[in-house]
Order: sequence, then structure tokens, then C-alpha cells
Amino acid sequence: MRKPIIEKLHTCSYIKNNRAWVRIMEEITVYILKDMDLKGATVINGFPTAGLVSAITANYLIGTLKLDQIAFLDSLEFPPVSMIYDNKPKFPARIYGDEKAKLVIFLSEFTPLINLIRPLADTVFDFVDKNQCSNIIAPEAMPARGETLEVFGVGSTDSARAKISELGIKPISYGVITGIPGVMLNEGRKRDFDVRSP
Repeated sequence: MRKPIIEKLHTCSYIKNNRAWVRIMEEITVYILKDMDLKGATVINGFPTAGLVSAITANYLIGTLKLDQIAFLDSLEFPPVSMIYDNKPKFPARIYGDEKAKLVIFLSEFTPLINLIRPLADTVFDFVDKNQCSNIIAPEAMPARGETLEVFGVGSTDSARAKISELGIKPISYGVITGIPGVMLNEGRKRDFDVRSP
């Protein structure tokens, strides 16, 4: 394996002490293992939340499509673990991709602490900007009433909402999307960038 290319991304979070808000710098380092032309790719968020929908979706797609690991993320704030797959150690936060399918998946084996939510979302957007990816899908689950399972979605832009409608997914009229998917939706709206959360 070649030596990875290192991209340091500095992001910040804020905590409140007794007198004022204090800015704390979080550093997430992206180690690129394999270069790919990902222009126009769809990026899927696989950072788990309480419902685990994003992580389950990401793992399913990685296994079914046999995607290559193209990078990993590391931070002092990540849990000190090594995931072992096929007798090989792996970092708990990784990026998979396929140049032909134009697909990128961010996967995490841990639920990020609240101080990492914005820095991780910013890291995904930095990757999207650098690689000129076209949109983000951030799967999320919401509690439902009744016995019927239905899929609902929300988009950050008119075109993202149109795509959700085109796929036959019912729009979310009212609700709350939390965590990384919530931050991504807001950031997508601010940037006029397509983020969908089905």
C-alpha cells in the first residue's frame, strides 16, 4: 500500500464555561489512500445516529457494490479502536468510493459525540468541494405512528425536493432531523447544494 496523502482539516466547536463561550479547535485528518476522479459523484453519509439507518445503509452498499476504501479519517476525539476485517486493521471512520459508479460513502463504526457533529459535516463538505461531487444523501430515521412503514424525505434545495418527489418519496412537512444529517441539510440550504435526507 502506498503512503497515504494527508489532508488536515481544522474545524471548531464551542463550549460554555462559567463566564463565556470558549472556542475549541477540533482537527480531523483525512488520509487519502487511493486517488479517484469523483467529479459528479453522489456522497452518502454513513455516520450513525440513534436509528443506525445511515450506518446500515452505508454498510449494505459497500458490501453489495464491493466498494474500495479510498481514505480514512482520524482525530484525537475519535475512540481509540481498530476494526479488524479480513485479518486487517482499519480505522473506525473510513471513506469508500467507486470512480465508475460515481459513488462515495463515508462510514463510521462509532456514533460521533456532539462536539464532532459539525466538524464531521464540514469534513464531508470539504471533500465534496475538493472532488466536485454533485449531491449528498444523508439517510435518517424518524419515529412513525401506526403499523405501516413509509419513507419520507426532505431536501435542502428545490432540485433536491424535486428529486425526492420524482422517486415517489413523500415530503416531510414538519419534523426534526438531528445530528450530521440535520447539519448537512442546513449547510446544503446555505450553500444552495443538493442534500437529501430520505
